[in-house]
Amino acid sequence: SQADETNTRRYGGTGLGLAISKRQVELMGGEIGVDSSAGEGSTFWFSLRLDPAAPEERLDLKAAAEALVESPFQRTLPLRGAELLLVEDNPTNQEVALAILRKMGLRVEVANHGREALDKLRARRFDLVLMDLHMPVMDGLEATAAIRSEDWGRDLPIIAMTAAAFPEDRQRVLDAGMNVYLCKPVDPRQLAEALLCWLPERALTKPAVAGPEAAEPALIPPATPTLPRATAPALIPAAPPTPARSDALAGTPAATHPAQPEALSVPAEALHIPGFDLAATRQRLGDDPDLLVSILRHFQHDLTDWPAQFDRARVMAEPKEAVRLAHGLKGAAANVGATRVQAAAVALEAALKAGAAPERVDALLADGLDALQAAQAALQAALPPAPAVATAGAIDLAAARADLAE
Repeated sequence: SQADETNTRRYGGTGLGLAISKRQVELMGGEIGVDSSAGEGSTFWFSLRLDPAAPEERLDLKAAAEALVESPFQRTLPLRGAELLLVEDNPTNQEVALAILRKMGLRVEVANHGREALDKLRARRFDLVLMDLHMPVMDGLEATAAIRSEDWGRDLPIIAMTAAAFPEDRQRVLDAGMNVYLCKPVDPRQLAEALLCWLPERALTKPAVAGPEAAEPALIPPATPTLPRATAPALIPAAPPTPARSDALAGTPAATHPAQPEALSVPAEALHIPGFDLAATRQRLGDDPDLLVSILRHFQHDLTDWPAQFDRARVMAEPKEAVRLAHGLKGAAANVGATRVQAAAVALEAALKAGAAPERVDALLADGLDALQAAQAALQAALPPAPAVATAGAIDLAAARADLAE
């Protein structure tokens, strides 16, 4: 406001705010006034007679104000309706990211790997790309280099999201042409900072088209009003009550998906699961208990496929794929607070990268399988039953160990 050169700033306002305040206070049976001394300043005051609130009705105004100011979901309100491409292969990580971004009011489309991302970017425009690094088919670094080689991709904001957190990883990200680096599990506040830094100009002014021009149908209207935007293909609606993985996004048959739970209204503080630290996960999801349960169900479902995928990578002598799977399990476990699974995946990934002896890898894999089985059993026991759930089969630890022995 110090740079405001309008007449209101130079000569003063009309006093409308004071008039409204006076009327409001008087309607509540109070008084309002001002004490002023030349050269010393003015004190504006009001007094009201109010009945004390019952203990259960009392509100910690300071805490409420701090929560409002600090909430990343409030801070990103000016970005509502911006169109993002999320490039992520792990289903659990997809669900967590979609949940956070939808709560921010953003429109999100998913690509399961770098090549799919390139196809989507060549077909239409996005305001920003959230890019994982370790993916099958084409990883995030290769995909970013390909994007930057295109005229439409030179200025497209790309934010890296990965569980790799070493300085050399950060440098590889910057050398590949990404704009900023976020560590998984992603903190919504850090994500909000990055989005506010890189989205506003592109989201509000649309200076360039990221892909070929094409006639496009109108977007699905968001739940609340947004700034005017150009037309684009139908995307996932902003901020639905729970994340739903569509077949097109997940790339797997609908029959393998767990059914979405109805409103469960599970008290977040009442959900305690052995082997899980859910405090940070609750915060990432905006303290939404039903969303927390939905994300945990997805993680439980995704656990069933991991042993067979890892075994296949070892049988086919694909060490890079084995590292990628261990890395993905580490990131997904961190996202949902599965501390024991995360620790086992960290050790397994490190051993694979270091070229450890097969006996060492086998021992760490056995620890990982134990952690996976314990996590699935704990989730099965702790989560409330959901209606019409397509129940995923439990991990067959004996079969996994038999395959390992072979």
